[in-house]
Amino acid sequence: MVESLWSIPETENVRPPLTIMKEQATALTKQTKGSLVGSVEAAANGNGLKINLSVEVPALNNYRYHVLTYTQPITMYPGRLASEVPGPSGTRLSVLRAQGTEVNNDQEFVEVLKQLLASEEVKQLLSSLLAQANAA
Repeated sequence: MVESLWSIPETENVRPPLTIMKEQATALTKQTKGSLVGSVEAAANGNGLKINLSVEVPALNNYRYHVLTYTQPITMYPGRLASEVPGPSGTRLSVLRAQGTEVNNDQEFVEVLKQLLASEEVKQLLSSLLAQANAA
């Protein structure tokens, strides 16, 4: 038998950005009882990943609104979190800089994501989508 020279690190307590975004997508779906469905897609982006979080509205022919993107190296951090949700006067969301916000670890990622998802702009977006879903 060949002896393995690999030193495999423990990853049980690691929550990658992809996992955190999927958890938030699931939370949105549960909180709205399926009127709004959180959706996460990840794709290769050079030597890293591009992860998109969207909101789908089944009652509106599965209308999809892209909320944010996290672009990361394969090592997860530092990465860039950017939003497509318009802020006041059509500018980008006030929580994030126009080109996105750099995050250096999982604590920063969760903090910026929390600010974004709880922002007035996202609340207004969700309110609009829910009202239209309920009217359909």
